[in-house]
Amino acid sequence: MAEVPNDVPEWAIEKAVSLANKAYGCSFWSKRDIPCNIALTAFARYIAENEEAPVDPIMKEAQALYDFWLTDQESGSETVDVIFVALKRGIELAKSGATT
Repeated sequence: MAEVPNDVPEWAIEKAVSLANKAYGCSFWSKRDIPCNIALTAFARYIAENEEAPVDPIMKEAQALYDFWLTDQESGSETVDVIFVALKRGIELAKSGATT
């Protein structure tokens, strides 16, 4: 059995499969079909080359908190400060209805 191409990211494969199923009005295609479907693979590759990868808002927040923690460590502040900032930001995101 053929393998999923390494040069096509998972998010692009998922989007190609989703769009193909939507176009045909069915759920016929799946990620399993990528290795043996040249057109679907080419479509996923095209998506990867021409679109930005989706950004998970929680991962962005995690990176910002990690950067803050690194700065906090250098200044000698307590880790509790970082936890406080994380909790406060989590509450703000929850109130705004942010989702992944």
